[in-house]
Amino acid sequence: MKNSLICSVLVVIAITAGCQEKQEILIREESKVFIATIEDDNERETKTSLDGEGNVLWKLGDQVSIFAGSTINEQYQVTDASDGKTSATLNRVTSPGFVAGTDIDNNVAFYLYASTAGIAKKGSGYVIGDISLPATQNYAAESFGNGAFPMVAVTSTAEDMKLKFRNVLGGLKLQLKGTVTITSITVTGNNDEILCGDAEVTATYGGIPSISLSDASAKTVTLDCGEGITLDPETATPFIIALPPMTMTNGFTVVVTDSESRQMEIRTTKTQTIPRSSLVKMPVVLYTGIKTACDSFKPFTITSTGSTSVSIAMVGTPYSVDLEYKLGAGEWTAYTIGSTIDLENGESLQFKKRFGENVFSMSRGDYYKIVVDGPGSVEVSGNIMSLIDGSMEALTLNYSCIFYRLFDRCTRLTGAANLVLPATTLSRSCYESMFYGCTGLETAPELPATTLSVCCYYAMFFGCTSLTAAPIELPATTLADYCYHGMFYGCTSLETAPELPATTLAEYCYYAMFVGCTSLSSAPRVLPATTLKPHCYEFMFCSCASLETAPELPSTTLAEHCYEYMFFCCYSLTTAPELPATTLVNGCYYSMFSYCSNLRYIKALFTTSPETAYTGWWVDGVDPSGTFVKSSSASWDVTGIHGVPSGWTIETE
Repeated sequence: MKNSLICSVLVVIAITAGCQEKQEILIREESKVFIATIEDDNERETKTSLDGEGNVLWKLGDQVSIFAGSTINEQYQVTDASDGKTSATLNRVTSPGFVAGTDIDNNVAFYLYASTAGIAKKGSGYVIGDISLPATQNYAAESFGNGAFPMVAVTSTAEDMKLKFRNVLGGLKLQLKGTVTITSITVTGNNDEILCGDAEVTATYGGIPSISLSDASAKTVTLDCGEGITLDPETATPFIIALPPMTMTNGFTVVVTDSESRQMEIRTTKTQTIPRSSLVKMPVVLYTGIKTACDSFKPFTITSTGSTSVSIAMVGTPYSVDLEYKLGAGEWTAYTIGSTIDLENGESLQFKKRFGENVFSMSRGDYYKIVVDGPGSVEVSGNIMSLIDGSMEALTLNYSCIFYRLFDRCTRLTGAANLVLPATTLSRSCYESMFYGCTGLETAPELPATTLSVCCYYAMFFGCTSLTAAPIELPATTLADYCYHGMFYGCTSLETAPELPATTLAEYCYYAMFVGCTSLSSAPRVLPATTLKPHCYEFMFCSCASLETAPELPSTTLAEHCYEYMFFCCYSLTTAPELPATTLVNGCYYSMFSYCSNLRYIKALFTTSPETAYTGWWVDGVDPSGTFVKSSSASWDVTGIHGVPSGWTIETE
C-alpha cells in the first residue's frame, strides 16, 4: 500500500443487546455498522494480501473477532463480493445466541478471528488474551501467509463505529535467487528470543499496540512453502515472515531448505531490530544450498560442472609446499605443482597439505594460483586452511599474502558460497586480490573474522562482474589500514552492500570499496563509526549510478579527506546523508557529491566557512534546484560549487 493510503473497509456487524441485569447482557438480533480503516501511514505488505501497488486487499475467508461494547467475542467474515477489494463488508458468521457478557467502554476488533480470544480491561485500554502466534506460517506471494499478521482496533467509545486497525507485528523479507525449489525457511533468534506461541495483545484507543509472548520453547518460526517455490536465477523471489517486534541482540539465523533436502544457512550476529508494522529487508542472496558445519571439516574442494582441467600454478618463487590431492572417492596422492588433473561433470577434487610449515604464497610477486581450463565451470567449497594445514586445526594466518590471488582471473569459477575461511587472526594482505578478475563468480564466501589486518581484503573481489551478492555481513569491529580497500571495485552486478558495524575506523579502510558497482541500489543503512581516520571513506561509492539511498553518517568529528569523492557520480542519489559535524578539516568533503545530478537535498551543519580546501567542488553538477539546510549558528554565506549550490533554497536549523 502506498505510504499515504488509508484503506476504508465497511464492516456490517450484527450484535444483540437486550435482557440485561447489572453489567450482564444477553445477545438479541440487532445490527450495528462499523467503518474500519488501517490507520498507520506507512503500512505496507500487511494483513491479508497485496495488489501490485502494495495496497491492502481483503480476501474471501478473512474473519474478525469483534467485542462490540461487551466482552462477548463475535465472529464476522468477508462477503464474497468483497474478495480482492480494499474495502469490505463483513457479516456475522453465526448468531452466538444467548451469551452472557459484561459491558465495556469501547468497541474492540481483532484480526484474525480467534474463537478462544477473551478481553479484559487494563487501565485505559484492553488486553486480548488466549490467542497464539503460529509456529508455522504458509507462504504467500509478495505477502504474509493468511492469519500470520494480526491487527487490532479500539474505538473512542462504545458508540463510535470507526475501527482504526493497527498492525501488531513486524517482519523479515528474505530475497533469494537461484534455480532450485524452496520448500521451507526457518528463523531463529541467536539469543533464544521467543518468536511465536501463546500471546496477549494490549491495545488502547489511538495508541500503539504491543504484544507479549509466554511460551519459552517457541523460538523458531517456519515458513512452509507447500509443494515448493521455484527460484529465478535473475530476479529475486521475496519470502516474507511475520515476527513480533523486538531487538535480537545477537542477530538471527535463517535456514533455507530446498526440495532435495539441501540447506543453506544465512546468519547475522549483528543486533537486529524488528520494528512494528514494517519489514527488515535482507540483501539478495543467491541460493547455493548445502553449506553446513561439515564444510569446516572438509578439505579445500573443487567441483566441476561439465569437463574441466585443474592445476595449481606457481608465479615467481613462493614458499615451497608439499600438497596431496584426492580425486572423487580415490586415495590421497602426492601433488606436483603445475600438473593438470582432468575432471568430468560432477567430479570433485580435494587438496591438502602433507607436512611442513603453515605457509603458501609469499608476496605480491610470489604466489600460487588455481588454474581452470576446459568448457565447463567449477565451484569451490570446504576449508581453505587445508592448503596450509592438513589437519585444518589452524585458525591463525601468520604469513603475508598467504592466499594472495589464489583464484586470479579464474573466469570459470562460478561459486564460492560454500568455501570456509575460518581464520580468526588474519595477516597482512592474506586475502588480497583473492578472486581478482573472476568474472564468472556469482557467490562469495562468508568472512567471519572480527579483527582485521593491513590490506587483508584489499581488492578481494576486484572485477567480479557477475557477483550479485556480497557477504550479508562483514562483522569486523577492529579494522586496519587499507583493510577493505577496493574490495568490490568494478563488481557491476552487485545489488546490495553488507552491513559494516565498526565504530572506529582506520586509514583508507573503506577507500574505493564499491567503486563502479553500477547496480548497487542499497548501501548499509548506517555507517556507525564515530571515530574517523584520514581517507577512511574516500571514493567509497564512487560511480555507483543506481545508489538511491545513502547510509547515515553520524560522526560529529571529521578527519582529513574522510568523505572525499565518497558519492562522486551517484546519479540516482536525491538526498544526501545528514552531515552533523560543525568543524571542517582539510579535504573532508572535497568532491563528495560531485555530479550527483539528481541530488536535491543536503543538510550540513558545519559552521566553518566552506572553501576549496574543505569543500572544493563538493556540489559540482548537482540538480539546479534543491534545498540546503544549514546551522542557525553558521554565519558563512558561500554559494556555488564550493558552498550552497546556486539556485537552491536555504533553510536554517
